[in-house]
Formats: sequence, structure tokens, C-alpha cells
Amino acid sequence: MLQAETAQFTSTIDMVLNASVETMIVLVVIGAMSLASWFVIGLKWWQFCRIRGQSRRFFAEVGEHPGLREAYRGVMKLPPSPFSRLFREGITFYSELRPGAIGDGQAETHSLSDSQLEALKMVLDKEIASERDEVSHYVPWLATIGAVSPLMGLLGTVLGVMQAFFGIVGPALGRGGKRGAYSGPTYNSIENIAEFFASRGKKFTRPKLEVPAPTGRKGFRPGQKVRHPKYGEGMVYKREGEGEDAKITVQFLRFGLKKLVEKYAQLERV
Repeated sequence: MLQAETAQFTSTIDMVLNASVETMIVLVVIGAMSLASWFVIGLKWWQFCRIRGQSRRFFAEVGEHPGLREAYRGVMKLPPSPFSRLFREGITFYSELRPGAIGDGQAETHSLSDSQLEALKMVLDKEIASERDEVSHYVPWLATIGAVSPLMGLLGTVLGVMQAFFGIVGPALGRGGKRGAYSGPTYNSIENIAEFFASRGKKFTRPKLEVPAPTGRKGFRPGQKVRHPKYGEGMVYKREGEGEDAKITVQFLRFGLKKLVEKYAQLERV
């Protein structure tokens, strides 16, 4: 049941502007994480597009030269890229194994042994791993944001449920958590139900209570205002039975409906 003083929001912006401090903090954190993730995605997209262009230029330059020496000189004229750095590292290691193989002079055949080829492969694998780490920089941030964002959303849901619960029990306890401070329509009362229907544009007809003549010794009858030492003031809603065994149901302002034995109810007429 909604409370009588529940705010009516007309748009999402109104809900955000009227949110609690905790909810605002959660929204700000989620917004910052969303912006950070989109920034990383945009940065990686730009970086991958640049690397794709560099690969095209690298393979086009290598394909234009028939020999390794000419290809090396052509690649070194290109802007720095992962491909040119990897190619330079391999040529440098090859030159150390076969001095003069890339220098000026008549072209000769320079073959490598199996152990030298294995060493060259290890050098290139190390360079490839270094370039891969450089390209994948900031990518783990996306995984972190993707894992934390649902938890932040769950936190916002929990805070919303807690606020809704406080909105339900708050009128019964009074504003500020003190009993007796609230003087408006109470939870589960007829006034609260009537205002709930009125907020939705529907008519609510207050039920008519039949008031039979009291037959008990104390004679509490439906519709009569009473006071209880623990539950405070209320109104008799229904009476059952006769004499000392009679039971009465009272609608208290702050505690709702309570069924009491008339003999031990300790009720007083107001």
C-alpha cells in the first residue's frame, strides 16, 4: 500500500533530482564507470584501426622489394609500428648471426642452422608478446567495469527497497523514527485507503458499519472511540460474542487492527 505522502514524479529526471544521497552516489559511480568504459572502447577502436593501416603499409612496402636488404631499408623509412619494430628486431638478430648479410655488397646466400632458427623464433616470440601487451593495455579495465557495474546496480536496488520499506513503516513510527510524531493518515487505515484510490482518480466509498446495540457489561460498540494504555487511541471496528467472552476488534491509529478480549482489554471510552 502506498503512503499518502508519496511523491508523484512526472519524468525520469524528476526521480533523479529527488533521489536520496545514497542513490545519487550510486548513479554517479555507475555513470563514471560507463564513461570510462566507453572511453577505453573508443581508444582501442582507434588504436586497432591505426594498426590495421600500418599493416597495409608494411606489407605493401615489403612486397615492392625483391630482396631482404631492400625491404629492410624500405621498412625503416615507414613510421614506427608493431610490424616495423618486429621486423627490425628479427633483422638485427639475423645480422648478429650472419655479419654482413644485410650490408652493402654482392648478395650471398646465408642460411641458418636449426639451433639458430630456434633462437630467432624465441627472440621474435618475445617481441610479439611485448607488442601484444602494449596493444591490450587498458583492456582489463573493461572486464573490471563489466564485473562491478551489475553489483553497483544491485546495491542501488537494495537501497531502493530499503527506502520503500521505510516509506511503509515510517508513518507508523512517525517522522524521525519517534512514535506519536505523525498526525496524518496511517497505514492500513480507512483514510489511507481512501487517499490511495483518490491518487489514482478512482472513487472510494467509505463502508457503512452496522452498529448493533451493546449487550456486554462494558458495552463497547462498533464506531465508538476508545483508548488503550499501549496502543493509544482507536475506534471499535467489530464486536463478537456476549458477556465476559465478548471480543472486540479495534482500529488503532498507529498499530492497525487489533482483536482484544473485552474483559481484559483495559479500554477506556474517549
